[in-house]
Amino acid sequence: MDTPSNPAALLLRILQNMRAHTGDASTLNVLARAVGQNPTDLVGLSRSIVSIAELNARAKQAIELHVFGEKDMYLSPTKQIDEILADLNLTAPWRHQSHKIDDALIMGLKYADHFLSNSAAASHRSDMVTASALASSVEALIEDCLKADLDEDLRTFFADILERLRSGLTQFKIYGSAAFDRMLDEIVGAINRRRIQIDDQSEEAKGFIGRVFDTIGRVNDLVSTSDTLTKIATTGTIFFLPCLG
Repeated sequence: MDTPSNPAALLLRILQNMRAHTGDASTLNVLARAVGQNPTDLVGLSRSIVSIAELNARAKQAIELHVFGEKDMYLSPTKQIDEILADLNLTAPWRHQSHKIDDALIMGLKYADHFLSNSAAASHRSDMVTASALASSVEALIEDCLKADLDEDLRTFFADILERLRSGLTQFKIYGSAAFDRMLDEIVGAINRRRIQIDDQSEEAKGFIGRVFDTIGRVNDLVSTSDTLTKIATTGTIFFLPCLG
């Protein structure tokens, strides 16, 4: 079975597993089985309980971010989970606590799972459209690089950067943001090391370079993986402005 991609789905799976247990098993044993832990591994089980709390916090954040308008229906199950975790007696028989995972909680998590899954799918489709548009922009920049009024070694430098961006955007459609792992940081570092040479270029060349910088900023907005590049303001052109004199 595929791993669910959002926190509501993961919470739903855990709570459904717990709810399915009947009999006189302890709450500790039921919880351990639901999260795939050995009930004698108290350290591992403690971490799993903390992970459930963190999943619940992530679910709240995702709902606050993606749900517009009335949010109470989606937030209600996360409040119930907080209450369960705050008053969970691991030594008590599960049958004395199983009522806490009621129909309303399960249904609320299903609604949240459905909404967040659809939101993620819509975001993915939007990202693919953006990646295709950026790839077209990079293709045009590669053509323009051949004609730009640049020092020859700088032409080679920017051509290499653009080829890396083109390759990264192609792989992004398959592997997601991992395709740009460290690449954008490396590109930023390389550009900053050439700052003086870039500043000495003609105004026409700087126009081309500014378009490259803007494209780097737009790629960063798409993948949002680089700690260095998260500091880019509005566009890459603004971030690299000192390079353009």
